[in-house]
Amino acid sequence: MVTDERNVSCSRGMPAHQGASIPASGLEALDQLRARLAELGVHAELREQLGCLAVRTSHPCVTVWVSVGYGGHDFVWWEANKRHPVRDIHGAAHAITDYAGGFPPDRWPP
Repeated sequence: MVTDERNVSCSRGMPAHQGASIPASGLEALDQLRARLAELGVHAELREQLGCLAVRTSHPCVTVWVSVGYGGHDFVWWEANKRHPVRDIHGAAHAITDYAGGFPPDRWPP
């Protein structure tokens, strides 16, 4: 599968925390985000072994990888350039949904 190179480092098989074990609360937050994304009609899979969430996008060959950043305060994606507070699952789900919808198949790759 081809992935968007603009993702967090999880897209290269290593989450943003670079192999450090992610606390259970981080995985719980990612699972809550996955559930909220599902309510919005966005498919995402929790990848516990990588400590991240694989989010499908509008393009079949592009995946957005979301992880919990250092300190556990933010969800991060797109090489950690995009972030949203973990305490706001609803807002994070909408921000990720907007981002994930920005990969039209007829115009990708750019």
